[in-house]
Amino acid sequence: MIIALLVSKVLGLEVLNWLLKNFFSIWIIVIVVIFQHELRSGLARLGQQHLFLVSLGEGEIEAIIDEISDAIF
Repeated sequence: MIIALLVSKVLGLEVLNWLLKNFFSIWIIVIVVIFQHELRSGLARLGQQHLFLVSLGEGEIEAIIDEISDAIF
């Protein structure tokens, strides 16, 4: 379909180009509607995980605080 879109653009087939562009616009919405449950559960799972959870030692935390305070001053 993408190749057909590119070929229609190169050959100047404006009607076919318009149809294919609208086809792709509609399919994006259709895919979201069809997979809405999977998208919602995936986003919920992503929100429950702590992506940036890093366990730092007390010395490392103090070093980070010192660096931040030095940068501020």
